[in-house]
Amino acid sequence: MLLYHPESPPDSRIMVVTPDAFQMPYENQFIHTKDGIRINVVFIKQMQRAALTIIFFHGNAGNIGHRLQNALGLYSALNANVLMVEYRGYGKSEGGESEAGLYQDAEAAMDFLLKRSDIDPSQIMLFGRSLGGAVAVYLASSSTYGPRLAGLILENTFTSIYEMSHKILRLQCLKYIPRWCFKNKFPSIERMEAIKIPTLFLSGTMDELVPPRMMKDLYNKSRSSLKRLEQFANGTHNDTWMCPGYYESLMRFVPEALRSYHSRDSLNSSDGIDSMESVTSI
Repeated sequence: MLLYHPESPPDSRIMVVTPDAFQMPYENQFIHTKDGIRINVVFIKQMQRAALTIIFFHGNAGNIGHRLQNALGLYSALNANVLMVEYRGYGKSEGGESEAGLYQDAEAAMDFLLKRSDIDPSQIMLFGRSLGGAVAVYLASSSTYGPRLAGLILENTFTSIYEMSHKILRLQCLKYIPRWCFKNKFPSIERMEAIKIPTLFLSGTMDELVPPRMMKDLYNKSRSSLKRLEQFANGTHNDTWMCPGYYESLMRFVPEALRSYHSRDSLNSSDGIDSMESVTSI
């Protein structure tokens, strides 16, 4: 009840705004996950095949229609295709929400893209905000899907549900409850070491829900040879994407990440690779 809010606001399971409200061309598709659940995805498509493709994993409330203005920014600033994924139990998707279920939704979205002939499979990146960040981390840490990704972008996401429960509930007794007792874990901090693809961390330092230190912890735990932490001084949990310099930070990262991806094989065969790290405050 604390983690998933598919009916907030109240009409979120009924009203899902489509990209034509923002004059973006799109396809509305229903795809099946490995466990047979039918989920809704909206694919906002550029004309050229060589475009970057971003898989967008949203937060724990509302539906994909509530993120279309942000998608418009990605579509326009990065000239990117944007695949909006509606988790099971959210919006028009079937089923009920669960950690394992959301992971299968992410895999189904990736499979959907990899089967298409009208996109460049070497230019697929993940974007995840809040809960969506944990879903993106899972997919990027997968030995099956991770190597096929050109980059990972995380915004205001948490280290784990265990640590978030201490922050939200503020109950001393929680420290005596073993981690294995938590039904939903989303252990992103443990998965970061397995992620080697270029990673951008977007952190609103005024985030009132997820402590900004968690973004720093994820950044520090990352073993990517190319990682960037961009901090936005006035960014709160839900509006960091509206801060000045936000899209500029993406425009700096994406070309660098793509260059890194295309040279990754040769770099991995070389000795003495230097890690490229930076922290920027805006």
